[in-house]
Amino acid sequence: VYKRQIQNHAVSPDGQWVAYVSNVRSPGETDLYVNAINGGTPVRVSRTKTILGGKIQSFEWSPDSSQLVYAANLGNTRLNDMAVNEVFVVNRDGSNDRKINGAVGNPAIVEVRNPQWSPDGRYILQEVARFSSAGGAASVAYALNVHDTAVSGFSSNRVVTANNFLRNAHWSPMSDRISFSADLITPNQYHVYTAGTFGTQMTKVSDNGDFNSDSRWSPDGATLAYLDHPSQPFPADLVVSGASPGSPDTVLAFVSPDGKMVYDYAWSPDGSKIAYTADLDTARVRELYVTNADGTGSPTKVSGPLISTGDVFEFKWSPDGNSI
Repeated sequence: VYKRQIQNHAVSPDGQWVAYVSNVRSPGETDLYVNAINGGTPVRVSRTKTILGGKIQSFEWSPDSSQLVYAANLGNTRLNDMAVNEVFVVNRDGSNDRKINGAVGNPAIVEVRNPQWSPDGRYILQEVARFSSAGGAASVAYALNVHDTAVSGFSSNRVVTANNFLRNAHWSPMSDRISFSADLITPNQYHVYTAGTFGTQMTKVSDNGDFNSDSRWSPDGATLAYLDHPSQPFPADLVVSGASPGSPDTVLAFVSPDGKMVYDYAWSPDGSKIAYTADLDTARVRELYVTNADGTGSPTKVSGPLISTGDVFEFKWSPDGNSI
């Protein structure tokens, strides 16, 4: 007897379907399922595994809700039956399952993972991670590939390759640029960059310290916010910058001189404000603040009184931007 679990789920953009990962068929393995939001019989949409222990690592709906992209270690192996993550696309009903990237080398020398649809639904961004040793697990991502869904078969193109590793990749709202943090110039100095869909027009956005991370586009795609870490890995300040070369930085939360930090943040739906958690008033206590994205005015603390040493861990803007 083993415990059957639903480990992750996501409602489709049109609100009619829910996809989820479950080990219902076999312990130690997971599959990807789709079910109508109003019930019915779930459909297993991930392909049959050719190795033991295969698991769905991540998945995402296409913007039009007709397909899913997922990363899984279902068949290709490296050494000693070690599974390698590859990326697949499948229709919502389980038909037309095809691998778009993976099986690089024999045995595999890299794996691909964390696929992300572009907002217009044409491209799929993927992280590429190399294996650190013959028998070791894959390291953190060091490169990005983009797959063009308008091209049949394998069509992944390299966008960028970092010295050591790359993180926090995000599509712009217009699907024409990608933001990420990487050590492209000096090893172990991580700055925020943007690049065109296929690596053109590379732009270094941040110009602070040695560690800049967690960039996020404004809703109109004209501006990036990011966290600036003057020393690794803490503390962190909240900075907004234009996404074009030479754009000035606006520091919205300058807390690092006091040994404090910004933990998380989110743009308001109209892009006029940013909400963030920080220990601005009380050391090591996370409270919720809202500030104007253009740097005018002063931050407003919107979280109420907390229990002793209590923290605000998660928050989300309402769709109209009037509430959090």
